[in-house]
Amino acid sequence: MDPITALTAEVRDDEETAPDGCISVQEAATRLGALAARVGSERRRVALTDRDAVLALVISVEDWENLRDALAVARTELDRLTALGTSPARVGARGGL
Repeated sequence: MDPITALTAEVRDDEETAPDGCISVQEAATRLGALAARVGSERRRVALTDRDAVLALVISVEDWENLRDALAVARTELDRLTALGTSPARVGARGGL
């Protein structure tokens, strides 16, 4: 398995990336410990809202690490393609990246 596929296999990138729920910033402030524990242990994603507008997302450390690693691999591949003079857009159209 190539490195990009291996790393992105760990990144939830479909309907699962949508927040598992929403909570107001004010309510989250009163339950921050429980919210953080649940997000961390269950890999939940929670949207923090204010008047129905999403202000931020709370994600687990594991999700953050997987996203960071996948981004690093994507940047490395982009640098490699740029050095070869290959347009990343053309590679993507052929099913690459």
